Amino acid sequence: MTVAFSSYTKHISPDVPGCPLAMIEGITREVVREFCDRTSYWRKDLAPISGSIGRVEYLLAVPTDTELVRVLDKAHYRGNPIDPTTEEFLNARVHGWRALSGTPAYFWMRSRNPLAIRLVPYPNEAGTNLYSSVFTASATTDQVTADTTNELYTGALVRVSTTVTLPAPLVAGTDYFIIDISATIKKLASSLDNAMNGTAIDLTTGGSGVHTITKNGDLVVPVSLRPSMAATGADDSLYNDHWAT
Repeated sequence: MTVAFSSYTKHISPDVPGCPLAMIEGITREVVREFCDRTSYWRKDLAPISGSIGRVEYLLAVPTDTELVRVLDKAHYRGNPIDPTTEEFLNARVHGWRALSGTPAYFWMRSRNPLAIRLVPYPNEAGTNLYSSVFTASATTDQVTADTTNELYTGALVRVSTTVTLPAPLVAGTDYFIIDISATIKKLASSLDNAMNGTAIDLTTGGSGVHTITKNGDLVVPVSLRPSMAATGADDSLYNDHWAT
């Protein structure tokens, strides 16, 4: 659900007679932006990023007409938490960190580019660019079973599709997060937090037709956002469905 900033002007204008509506709308936007800055109330897990051998730095892609406020707490690499840190900490505590390769354990944001995230150590194995498998679902166990073994770790972001009807309440094109049970058996969660806490979606049917699960990317970064000052038209709105609760 979205609510256009302009829809608030009718509630505010009676208290400021003579004030141009465009000014009211602009001030409303500025207030919302400051609220987001101060509270981190608009939260989202960004689309996952595929790791690459030897690649140190990765760019975060925020949604259209939004701006990054900050990265929230831990990110996850292949389902494992990685800690935020600073260059000062790494210089003091991690000898030779700039040349370290392996499984990432830390990340830090470069001040010269607020959308660039650096992984330490940098990955020494290829990222999982795309995984796709046919699966079946059980309304009894809430489990989905893939027809091939995979590296869908807890926290991995996936989407599902079908030739007929998906298991309820799954929806095509929606982001879901893996709860890892075995090499082929998984459960799905509605958010990264739920996945890490083991809270699975209650499947009420097994659906019909041929179901497919796909995954792209290794690095998942939770962030807080604010509306862009440049948003216009249909994007000139408050995205209530992303507000944290």
